[in-house]
Amino acid sequence: MPRLALVGGVGATGTAMARFFHPSAKIREKWPQNDKRRLFGVLVTGEGIRRVQHKDQMCYLVRIPEIDDSTIFHIVKKNFKILAAPAVPFDSESPGAMRVDPAPVAVPGEAVNPDRVADCNVVPNIEGYLDRDSLRGDIEEQRRQGITVDDDNEPLPENATPAQNEAQLIYESGRWTTPRACCRRSDGFAYPKGKFVNKRWDVIADMSELDLFRMCFPEEYIADVVIPETNKGLQRKMDLHEFYVFLGCIF
Repeated sequence: MPRLALVGGVGATGTAMARFFHPSAKIREKWPQNDKRRLFGVLVTGEGIRRVQHKDQMCYLVRIPEIDDSTIFHIVKKNFKILAAPAVPFDSESPGAMRVDPAPVAVPGEAVNPDRVADCNVVPNIEGYLDRDSLRGDIEEQRRQGITVDDDNEPLPENATPAQNEAQLIYESGRWTTPRACCRRSDGFAYPKGKFVNKRWDVIADMSELDLFRMCFPEEYIADVVIPETNKGLQRKMDLHEFYVFLGCIF
C-alpha cells in the first residue's frame, strides 16, 4: 500500500531546502552561499496566502530553530515536506475539505437515462438504443425525409472552373546559378581601402596612441554639443579634459 502524505497543521514539523524559505535575506545571512542546505525540525505555526515568485500562493508559516529571533518565515506548501503530523490538521488539508460533487437529481416527471447517474464507467453504447433513440435510426429517419449528404471533395457546380492543364499546376522554381559579379559593385558601390586624408603616413607613424584616438574621435562634436548638453544637468560643469579622464576610466 502506498504511504499517504502527512497533512500540515499547527505544531507539525518538517523539512525543506533552505532556498525555499522567505524572507530569503535572513537565510542568506545565516548560511551564505549555501542554498542547497536542507533544514530539519522546522515548526509550522500557521498558513496563509503570501506573494512568492510574483504570484499569490498558499504557504506554511513556520519557525526555523537555527534562527531564533522570533522571525516567522513562509514557504510554499508544495516545497515543504511534513515529517511529524499535528494533532489537528488545517481545515484546508483535512479529509473533509475535499469537495464531492453530488450525483444529478432526476427531475420529477422526466425519465432519466441510468447511464447519466452511474458512478462507474459505462460501455460504449452508441447503437445500444432502438428506433429513433439510436444513431442508426436518426440517420434512416433523415434519409426518409429526403436529407442527403454530399461526401465528395468536388466544388459546387457554381464554383467549378474549367479543368486546367496539369503541367500548369507545377510551380516554376527557376534555375539556380552562381553569381559572377557582386550586386553591390554592379550598382556602383565601391570598396576603397581605409586611409587618412588629412595627414601623411610618415606623420601618423610618429603620433602617440592618444593622438591617434583624438584624430579618429569626433572631438569637435563632443566639445560643441555633448559637453554643453551634459552641463545643463550638472552643478559642477565638465570640460573636455575631464571628459577624457572619464573616458579613460572606462577604457
